[in-house]
Amino acid sequence: MDSSDSYVFILQNTEKNQWHQILQGNFLHSFAKNGHFILAIDQSKPTNQFIYSTDFGQSWIKSNFSLNDYNQLFIVDDIIGRELNSNLVEFLIFTREESDSKVRRIFKIS
Repeated sequence: MDSSDSYVFILQNTEKNQWHQILQGNFLHSFAKNGHFILAIDQSKPTNQFIYSTDFGQSWIKSNFSLNDYNQLFIVDDIIGRELNSNLVEFLIFTREESDSKVRRIFKIS
């Protein structure tokens, strides 16, 4: 492993309880449903995209959290995930605008 990179690992509940690398890079991430649902954002540059997995990080889907302006980029400060009930997960993404870091926004993904 290169010391300049960050890695995200997940423990898979198999017979041997093995750790598996699911991401490489500078990612903020949050888990829900005991790791079944993962939301991650590349924190190495301003962005308006996130990736998520519903299968313990085996596959990823890319999406935008800024639906109004696809060109506006944000600096992501934090992600908080929570389970609202047995069928619904919600993530809050705390950001600052790239053009004016005093302007803060919270995006809700559910």
